[in-house]
Amino acid sequence: TDSGRFILYRDPSGKGDSSIVPMNSSERVYAQGKLTWHISPVMKLTANYIFDHTKSQPYNRQYFYNPDGNGDDYNFSSTVITQFSHSLGSSTFYTIGGSYYRKTFNHYLYKDPFDPRYVNPNLFIVNDPWSFNTGGTDMNHTNRWDETVLGKFDISSQVNEHNLIKGGAQFTHHKIFYDSYNLLPIPSETNIILATGNPFVSTYIPDPSSPNHDQYYHRPVEFSAYLQDKLEFKDLIVNIGVRYDYFNPDGVTLADPSDPNIYNPIKPS
Repeated sequence: TDSGRFILYRDPSGKGDSSIVPMNSSERVYAQGKLTWHISPVMKLTANYIFDHTKSQPYNRQYFYNPDGNGDDYNFSSTVITQFSHSLGSSTFYTIGGSYYRKTFNHYLYKDPFDPRYVNPNLFIVNDPWSFNTGGTDMNHTNRWDETVLGKFDISSQVNEHNLIKGGAQFTHHKIFYDSYNLLPIPSETNIILATGNPFVSTYIPDPSSPNHDQYYHRPVEFSAYLQDKLEFKDLIVNIGVRYDYFNPDGVTLADPSDPNIYNPIKPS
């Protein structure tokens, strides 16, 4: 401001070109393929592959007059599914299956967190709480990916006319990674004279222990097994079975749920 008057830009070269641009754009590449191999009359192998890649920019009304300052989202996923089936006779068959899935998500304005085009966060100037940003760049960088490997085995056998026995097991291993931070200007460039100062800043990534940086990596594990017998009689069908499930989330819990804010705890201890 200058004597109480709001200034949209401090020089003509910084006011933009008034062009109309999309603010919720999306580009997607998708592919899927399947192969089936009949190894023999009693054996079959199938494989599926799915690929999905999307680049988008979620609409953010605050960037209405500053669309180039808003970051983009990048989603990528890849899935492989395989299954082998084998008949051991007219009454018994088994299947072995496996899958691999990986999905990544990234959000940033410039891929390099130290890109010289980032500007001082103080340039996020608004005339009032209901106005738009008149400057600034999206300082958030988010990298999230998860990976799942699954293997399973199932067998089914009609032992006799009264007993159909089924059994199997499944093992799943996950990897979950999340890293999100807001870039900050180096201490010597924190302040800026809005009317004359250089808007561009040198940035740094805050420490993961700070409120401006969230980071975690966990590897949950799942396992299950079952055994079932289907008894069929003339006027009665009975299913008897047992199942075992195991899950290790590899997570963390609050040391004190009654005082959860670790950055500003209430209790002196």
